[in-house]
Amino acid sequence: MSIPAEIRAVERPKNTVVVAYGRNKDKYAVRSRSGCRNVGGRRIPIEGPVIGHIVDGEYVPLEDRPEPSEHDIVLKDWANVEAAFLCSSDVLLDLKTVYGQREAMQMYCIAVLKACYHGIEDDELRNAYEGSFLSVRLPGVPLTRNNVSKLCDYLEESGPKAVQFMRDRVARLRDPHDLAICEAASDSSGADPLPDYPGRPGSKGAANAITVFSYDPRTLEPVCFKNYPGKTLDTAILGDFIETYAIKGGIVMADSRSSANAARKASRNEPGLSYLLPLRRNAAPVDRCSMPCFGSVLKDDPSVECGKAKVSGRRRWLYWFRYTGTEAGEGRACHLGPKSAGPGAVVFESDRDASCEGIHRSCSGRRLVESVLGHCCSGTRTRHGSAASELLCFLSAIVTSRLVRAFSESGLLGDYSYGKVMRCLGRARKVRMGKEWKLVGTTARDLKVLQALGLVPRVITIRNPRGRPKKK
Repeated sequence: MSIPAEIRAVERPKNTVVVAYGRNKDKYAVRSRSGCRNVGGRRIPIEGPVIGHIVDGEYVPLEDRPEPSEHDIVLKDWANVEAAFLCSSDVLLDLKTVYGQREAMQMYCIAVLKACYHGIEDDELRNAYEGSFLSVRLPGVPLTRNNVSKLCDYLEESGPKAVQFMRDRVARLRDPHDLAICEAASDSSGADPLPDYPGRPGSKGAANAITVFSYDPRTLEPVCFKNYPGKTLDTAILGDFIETYAIKGGIVMADSRSSANAARKASRNEPGLSYLLPLRRNAAPVDRCSMPCFGSVLKDDPSVECGKAKVSGRRRWLYWFRYTGTEAGEGRACHLGPKSAGPGAVVFESDRDASCEGIHRSCSGRRLVESVLGHCCSGTRTRHGSAASELLCFLSAIVTSRLVRAFSESGLLGDYSYGKVMRCLGRARKVRMGKEWKLVGTTARDLKVLQALGLVPRVITIRNPRGRPKKK
């Protein structure tokens, strides 16, 4: 399509040419000529870079376009990514020991963004990164759609590095024998229970696959995971999981007698492995054992009554717990296992001789870790392979569990749910005026959340007593 004569007649610098572009070829750019080349004895001009445009019948050079100034006002999301970065920056260092510098930065930034913006898609990562304070903390991380696609292709090809990353996490545990190994059935209902935590657990949908994962009962943080086809944790699945991540000990949170048998068979090769199986009050092992009354309480939680007894003639022990506070009526007993023994009471069978506090610590955090993994894997759609998306969701689960622990330690989960705290953090932004970042005015409720997490220093207000001062 030829250039109109009135466009070519517009006054412009010498040694330039007008080029039409756009879908309808109705936009015109001005290119400079950088030289000539000899093609078959003919001298063909070489087009150089674009130096301007023709707009409304006038030549507009690029130099006249306004460029962003360092003194422009910039507004970015601050509190949510800042809280995630402060409590999970060591994960970035762990990634750098296995992956390259560029890939580790990309993986960590994606994990933080997925934890702060639930359900974010690949083509939204760049805008979320540039619109948040993460671009100030970790500048220059490429997160365009093509860069994320290349990263996922790289993660698909480097599967052994993901295994090594999780093996390192297992090796860094404070006490490997406290590692809890669980199975979580995939939920097809689409329900996400984490935003309402710590509320009553919801119902699950149909299961067509299981996710075997392990977590640290002390920190309630997922350590490693792997997906398997099937509906129950059998000997083959448990053996492959233990061998893949070089697990030397732990306790298997069995949901059925077959899972407990699989744990006993696996303990032949790994003596430090044991199982924990929830029972009904009318189960045969309970009937054979004379269970005393609830005479003691947990040292770290006096609202939980506990007891322990050895099954006669076998190397098995029974542990039972009952909640006496208001938490018993709020579904807290459901956190321990799927087969509760009545209002606020549960019974467990195990081949490990441990304290009631250790058993309770191992099983009480299972529901939370399952909720975190389900939250990070729900609502995500990706065009890439499952291995890459599963690894990125697992990293997001690590960051999310760190956030939950920070909220719990600060006492926020006593008054707010996890979702409400995240919404409060999402409303706290910072604005750059010149070279300084300042917090945008927030409500008193949001400021209370920021102060509880240590993001904003507490302001001590000294008020004078009411009334007239006393005469001396």
